[in-house]
Amino acid sequence: MSRRALIPGLLIVLLGLIQAPAVQASVTATQIATVAYPVGIAQDADGNVFIAKGNGASQGVVVVPATTGTLFGEVVTAGSEQLLFSLTAAMGVAVNSDGDLFVNTSGGNLWVVTRTRKAVFNNPDVLPNTPTQLFTGVAMAGGMEFDSAGNLFGGRSSGGGVVVLPATTSGPIFGQSMTPNAINSLNASLGGSNPDWTADVAFDSAGNLYITQMFDGTEPAGVYVVPTAGTTSLYGVSVTDNAINPLVQYPSFGTRHPCGISIDSNDTIFYVSWIQKTVYAMPTTTKTVLDQSIPADSFTRLTGANGYADQGVLAESDMNIITGGPSATYQLISASSYTVTFDSNSLAAAGSMTPQISSSATNLTANSFELAGFTFAGWATSPTGMIAYADGAIYPFTSSTRLYARWAGPGEVIPVLVRTPPPDVHQSVSVPGDSDCSSADNPDLNWAGTTNGGWGKSWAQWPNEGTGGFVCNRVLRYSLETERWFTLMQ
Repeated sequence: MSRRALIPGLLIVLLGLIQAPAVQASVTATQIATVAYPVGIAQDADGNVFIAKGNGASQGVVVVPATTGTLFGEVVTAGSEQLLFSLTAAMGVAVNSDGDLFVNTSGGNLWVVTRTRKAVFNNPDVLPNTPTQLFTGVAMAGGMEFDSAGNLFGGRSSGGGVVVLPATTSGPIFGQSMTPNAINSLNASLGGSNPDWTADVAFDSAGNLYITQMFDGTEPAGVYVVPTAGTTSLYGVSVTDNAINPLVQYPSFGTRHPCGISIDSNDTIFYVSWIQKTVYAMPTTTKTVLDQSIPADSFTRLTGANGYADQGVLAESDMNIITGGPSATYQLISASSYTVTFDSNSLAAAGSMTPQISSSATNLTANSFELAGFTFAGWATSPTGMIAYADGAIYPFTSSTRLYARWAGPGEVIPVLVRTPPPDVHQSVSVPGDSDCSSADNPDLNWAGTTNGGWGKSWAQWPNEGTGGFVCNRVLRYSLETERWFTLMQ
């Protein structure tokens, strides 16, 4: 296998000037990096996204920072991809609870870069902000993930199976004794199946380990699971705890090729079909994923991800995912969900803030940035703009934006943006005599979206080319607080 393989009806009359918003697609695909088909994608607690770049020029680990500032000793700009450090044939990436970054290569070498000076696994003295090699030629060579105890799990293709690097303080792993700070073979320790073309691993909220078998080998291609003690069923499949079980298999070569795998906080499993260039999802209960209804306990193809996936995948919050596509790396979000990214607006500012995602009006995350000698004045939509939102103010989440912290020096007052609401809009819709006003709220016809209130209905002779009928009337007023229209009167 090559390295890349791993690797017209109703008439609406508006008396007033207003513009209808553009119709959105069901899924918004935003390119966040130019890295193509990466295996490894990880995200730390601050929202920074790390991507393994193992092909082409400038190989290594690319970061898409959540905020502007310093990261592992490098000056970074929010939302702008940057090569964090060089490493030939980078494959998998993982971040532990301390924010330390681990990366492996196709040759099985494992590296780490830390934020502070510390002991890391077999190395007693790792210097901060310095890529340090931990193992040579014997470690992971695919996707990696930490469990809640700090043990590092990873895949090793072509006969390698699943390996684990236990933390010093960890006890038995899935009921088996293992050597801390050394590479252990999980396949050799556990009973059950024996996946040997492992591309990636992931954990659910209960600590169950999930494995993707990319090609037919000792076992058919598919998704396998190692349940924790006492687990008897997962996603409708009977399983044996502390053993490797097939969750789903695709024995016909060339049908799916499961590669990258990730699990969100609600235990929805996402895996990439390398052969189909898309993502499959399986939730524990029927739910909407990327604006598509997905049944429980069955992997369903996400149509909104078609063409945007190749190998790696990362599940974010609110049912959004990041995929390593065949030409770039993308963030896929539901059309109804939007993201606010917070920018400290100063290289000297301390702290970090995770981007906020929502599909409805809600309070902005409280500011956690600090700038010595200055007072946080609020959020602006440009680095030097007026204050558009106070700390914790309601944001409508009807569009994605970047908000910049504005800092006031002693005695300084930063002006606040004064919003003037548009004039009320009178809206009328004519309907036949045997109809009512319910169809007037059809999203294709009602540009105002959801409103509180309804329509007033009156008979009129003039509608419908003089044959008579009814007219649905209402007056809409704009709310500055929620940035939405509402019904003033019927």
